[in-house]
Amino acid sequence: MNGRRILVTGAAGGIGTSLVAELLLQGASVLATDVDEAGCRRLERRFADRLEDDRLHTVPLDLTETGAPRRLVAGAVDRLGGLDGLVNNAGVEHRAALGEHTTADWRRVLEINLSAPFRLARAAAPPSPACRALPSSTSARSR
Repeated sequence: MNGRRILVTGAAGGIGTSLVAELLLQGASVLATDVDEAGCRRLERRFADRLEDDRLHTVPLDLTETGAPRRLVAGAVDRLGGLDGLVNNAGVEHRAALGEHTTADWRRVLEINLSAPFRLARAAAPPSPACRALPSSTSARSR
C-alpha cells in the first residue's frame, strides 16, 4: 500500500478507524470521511504525532447529501494528488420491529448502505480509472 492514495468512508469509529490505521501503517495516504465531525477530529488527533508527513486528511460529510460523492472524490484527488482505492465502509442499520420501520427509515438504510457506495464508485471511476473500489458496506451503526 506504500504510496497508494485511498478514500475511506465511515472512518471515525470501529472498523473504519482500524482500516485507516492499517492503511497508514502500510504507507498509504488516506482521505477519511464520516458524518461524525467530532469523530473526524478524534481521528486526526489520534494520528497527529504518529505521522511525519501529511498522509491523513479528514472530511466530515453526509454521504447522502446531493453532490457529496463528487465533492468527496474531487477533494481526494486534490488533497492526495489522485485516488488509487476506495473503501466504502460507511453503513447503518435500523433496529426495530418490522411494523415500526417507516419508509423513511428504509430509504435511509438503502441510501447509506447501497446508493452512496455506488455513487462514490461511479464518481471515482473517471478521474482514476485504475481506482479499485470495495463496493459493499462493512460496518453498521445504529442511530
